[in-house]
Amino acid sequence: MRCKKYLPSGIDPKVRDWLTQRIYFHSGSFDEPATFGPLKDLLRKIDEERKTGGNYLFYMATAPEFFGTITQQLKDSELTTESEGHWRRAVLRKNLLDTIWHLRRR
Repeated sequence: MRCKKYLPSGIDPKVRDWLTQRIYFHSGSFDEPATFGPLKDLLRKIDEERKTGGNYLFYMATAPEFFGTITQQLKDSELTTESEGHWRRAVLRKNLLDTIWHLRRR
């Protein structure tokens, strides 16, 4: 998997393999609702394969001005709905949070 080159050296190969088998990437235009139907389907498939219990973590490494659009699309697609004990989280990369903080201070 391509992400292995970004992991620290010396990581236990079993841990590395466990982690890299559980990282997924979905591309699409985040301002297009049609992007999120296939994402929802992919997550259902992953849930069946990995037994995630319907728990989703969305890690977003994107410019701050797009975070609201993406989270709204996730909400509109019911991907942030927490029910039946499922949790859903959206994480914005830390350095981008700093950027948001600075933008809000303007």
